[in-house]
Amino acid sequence: MVILGPFVLSMPWFKVELLLMALYTSVQQLFSFTVFRLKAEARFMLLSFQQLALALIMPVATIGLTKRLNLAGFILGLAFSFGLIVLATVAFRYLDCRVSFEWPILSRLVAIGVPIYSSGLVFSLFMTVDQWVVAKLFGQVSLGYYGFAVNVFSAMMLVVYIVADYFYPRMAEAYGRNGNYSQVTRLALRQSHLTALLSLPIATVLTAFVSEFVTIYMRAYLPAVDIVRIFAIKMVFLALVTGHSNLLLIVGKERLYLLTWVGALMMNVAFTLLFARWELKGVAFGTVLATLCYVVTVWWISKRVIRYDA
Repeated sequence: MVILGPFVLSMPWFKVELLLMALYTSVQQLFSFTVFRLKAEARFMLLSFQQLALALIMPVATIGLTKRLNLAGFILGLAFSFGLIVLATVAFRYLDCRVSFEWPILSRLVAIGVPIYSSGLVFSLFMTVDQWVVAKLFGQVSLGYYGFAVNVFSAMMLVVYIVADYFYPRMAEAYGRNGNYSQVTRLALRQSHLTALLSLPIATVLTAFVSEFVTIYMRAYLPAVDIVRIFAIKMVFLALVTGHSNLLLIVGKERLYLLTWVGALMMNVAFTLLFARWELKGVAFGTVLATLCYVVTVWWISKRVIRYDA
């Protein structure tokens, strides 16, 4: 999608940047592999040095290249920073990078992992397709306003993601211990209740005061205020089923989970294009409506498909 995007959408002002994003995404995945490998081997001291080096290198590389190449320089600086850390980790033999395959285990992991990985890819497309629509139909300036609202939404979702990171390994451990549905289901419900409880006051405060804040500190982004308010609803919707989403993955329903995201992506494309006649707010409303459809689907699957007996 990143590589073919400029040709499909005919946006020459994004062509180089999207190709560089392909490079950055690849390098960042290699960096993530080194992080997970170090965590698995409990080498936290080396991991801390790795993170410290990245924090020192990234500002220098991104700022310097951004001054020279603008957005392309910023993306290139990110790729350079992650790539340098990966090369240093391998060059100093901190990781054994010899490749070996245990085919019986590999085939089993691939059967489980491909749907999960694919779900992550489709999720990324779901979360960005509205921005593609805005870029194509309304241009760079409108994308800037819309992108501001997306950044605020991403900041709001941090609370939801933190809670999910806390519950997911505990749910997996509980289910892996004895395959008991009841215990893992209780944890899933507790997670969904907690994220909903935390997201509601955040959404309420944001909706009430975002206009005043932007007026005082970021007046140039006033056209994005209503979009931020619409995205606050999207955050609450997603918070309602975070536990149920984790539950589908843990109990072996990863293919159903993938299908829910594929369906949500298709609805997101349809709704954003359908409501684009009302410009940016229409696109935002379309993606919120698609999110609601996803939430209802996940809730229905968790109630109808997953056994709740011990």
